[in-house]
Amino acid sequence: MIGETLGAYKVVSRLGAGGMGEVYLAQHTRIDRRAAIKVLLTELSSNQEVVDRFFSEARATSSIHHRGIVEVLDCDVHPSGRAYIVMELLEGESLGGRLARDRTFGRDLNRVLAVTGAIADALGAAHAKGIVHRDLKPDNVFLANEPGTPFGFMVKILDFGIAKLMSGEIDGKVSARTRTGSLMGTPAYMSPEQCRGASRVDHRTDIYSLGCIVYEMLAGRLPFVYEGFGEIISAHMSEPPPAFAAVGADAPPVVEQWTRRLLAKSPAERPATMADVVGSLREMQGGAGLKLTTWPSGLAPPPGPASAMAKTTLSEHAAESVPHPVRRNRLVPIGIGALVLAGAVAGVMKLRAPAAAPAAPPVAAAPPPVAPAAPPPISIAVSDAPDGLTVLVDGKPAPLPIRLPAGNEVHELLFRAPGLKERTIRLDGSVSRMLTLAMQPVPAPPAARPAVTAPPAPPAEHKHHAAHAPRAPSGELSDDARKL
Repeated sequence: MIGETLGAYKVVSRLGAGGMGEVYLAQHTRIDRRAAIKVLLTELSSNQEVVDRFFSEARATSSIHHRGIVEVLDCDVHPSGRAYIVMELLEGESLGGRLARDRTFGRDLNRVLAVTGAIADALGAAHAKGIVHRDLKPDNVFLANEPGTPFGFMVKILDFGIAKLMSGEIDGKVSARTRTGSLMGTPAYMSPEQCRGASRVDHRTDIYSLGCIVYEMLAGRLPFVYEGFGEIISAHMSEPPPAFAAVGADAPPVVEQWTRRLLAKSPAERPATMADVVGSLREMQGGAGLKLTTWPSGLAPPPGPASAMAKTTLSEHAAESVPHPVRRNRLVPIGIGALVLAGAVAGVMKLRAPAAAPAAPPVAAAPPPVAPAAPPPISIAVSDAPDGLTVLVDGKPAPLPIRLPAGNEVHELLFRAPGLKERTIRLDGSVSRMLTLAMQPVPAPPAARPAVTAPPAPPAEHKHHAAHAPRAPSGELSDDARKL
């Protein structure tokens, strides 16, 4: 493709490749504007359904008209038969790349919340057009270089390639819908309803995915970390995310509560819209003592109650001395300052107060020890559950998915289903997993064999021969009779 012309753009160099195509750097032949061109693979370009979806991405993206959404400049089919999309060229890095190389990113709470607000603001514009991204993840959030801005970058949302167009029409053109029940997306960031392949996946699936991104930025890891695809799917559907303290993160409680609301299993328990996400973000910032002056999308956030800016970034010395993902408590410097101030006030009050007889200081009872929080239970799902399946865990009935206490204790799981052999499995509570039972049918009992009766006894041999022995006419025995 290098050196060829796609529309008004000449391909200069190859920037990268993915599972569906390649991305090239190109330059306009007349105005010298540089752009990025996404070119679909040849074998996929021959599939009309894939091409329709590819161009639906271009129509969906270009219809949003928001600075936080990558701009689409053109799309067409090359004479070779390969479909392509021309987009604005962005210089910078993805949020996923930034998190991989910069372990201190999540220590700046102000920056994390600003990025979150920018993502929500841009996706709110997409949702207003009836477009749900459905593959929101750090690799599809780009931090474009923008010198002079508070954080030095501008947030851009990329890749609406599997977006669900809820209205089915954009700017008067009918779009290609995704198949009902299809499982599409990136498992680590998929909502519970998306994991189930539900046909009614709406804009709130993006809100859940945003919660996964917020959790990853603050905790330095995903909310659910498993090796198997089935285990991740099961965790999204049934497990609560680990507490921040359990994974070494130290976000304020109000921020953790807000993040958990984004990650609610039921869409009805999440914020209703991205506008509500932005509004709750503003309220939560007030509770955390934060105030943002801008989103990294160039737009000022809605005005909110004034609150003092809290120092949320650790010093470089502290950041270097704390291994990732364990982080120090950002409230420690504030707590020390409060103690010093309280001591000074107490000293002044002591000078002004009249002298009094010293009284024995009250003996404060030692606070009861705080028991460590129990780890959340692990989840056991069944991939091939037959009709009427019942489960006994250690002899007690249990619903599906099965919840086991976290730990190394072994539990006995007894599975029963009509017409199938019982299956017993012993598992510990070390990790969530997906089981395949492959229960066998109960064999049919053997058919009853008919009773065998003895045949009637034949007549005695001598009688048989006597009855048929010929006699001589005079009463004498014949020659034949004599032989007998």
